[in-house]
Amino acid sequence: MKNNFFLLFFLSFYFFIFNFEIFSQENNTLIKAGNEVVQIEISTNNVDVYISSHDKNFIAYEVKEKGDKRISAFENKKKLQFYTTAVTEGEIFIYLPKNFLLESCRIQSTNSKIEIQNIKSIYFVLSVISSDINVLTSKFKNVLLAINHSKINFSSGIVAVADFCMNTAQGTIEIAEKMQNCNLFMTQIKNKNLVFNGEVYKNSSLSYAPKKPKKYISISASFSELDIKFIPPLDTPSVSVNKYGISEFGPVPPPKIVDPVSNFLPGRNK
Repeated sequence: MKNNFFLLFFLSFYFFIFNFEIFSQENNTLIKAGNEVVQIEISTNNVDVYISSHDKNFIAYEVKEKGDKRISAFENKKKLQFYTTAVTEGEIFIYLPKNFLLESCRIQSTNSKIEIQNIKSIYFVLSVISSDINVLTSKFKNVLLAINHSKINFSSGIVAVADFCMNTAQGTIEIAEKMQNCNLFMTQIKNKNLVFNGEVYKNSSLSYAPKKPKKYISISASFSELDIKFIPPLDTPSVSVNKYGISEFGPVPPPKIVDPVSNFLPGRNK
């Protein structure tokens, strides 16, 4: 009898907690993610994504759905994932603690508005079609942006490596780093207009290689209208450095020229 009482109590408690979580999601309240989450992965269609920082000491998220199609949100060990299996309208809001360092942030989206502000991540991967993108006041160690038929406003710092691949794109790319620290290689094909550091650039390629580069940046653009420039490094978000002078992003070795597609994308099976 006593065992049955404890079993009934446990089942009732579990049912209450389970329904509370479901109730929270359906009513668009803020949901606290697990303490072990350090990766974000999003694969959606017609869903707007907002990622920013907040004053709390935990990661939180909120899903707002429009219509009867669901946006799946779940945690898989240290990864927070969002995806849709059909055309779905809605919004995803993700809030990170200030100066929190993500291991990776990967977003694949179509017909969306994406706004990212004041975050830090070792890997940042963005692959979008027909979207409106704003990536502001953030810092990333390794960046891969594949942009097609989209508007882009990128103004952030790059710690080590960045690849920008853009087709039929329009907007501004501001690299918040000192140009003399960057190994830069840029190519263009049939762009409507390409402005680099305030001047219209018409040549097919540009190469800038200082003797001791600290960062490696490549930009490829076609059929686009872009304003690309270097701006002063950002003061925020701050980057902590240990007593040996190594930042929280880790040491920054030059990229290994092994795979021409990408050397730094995090494995999906981790």
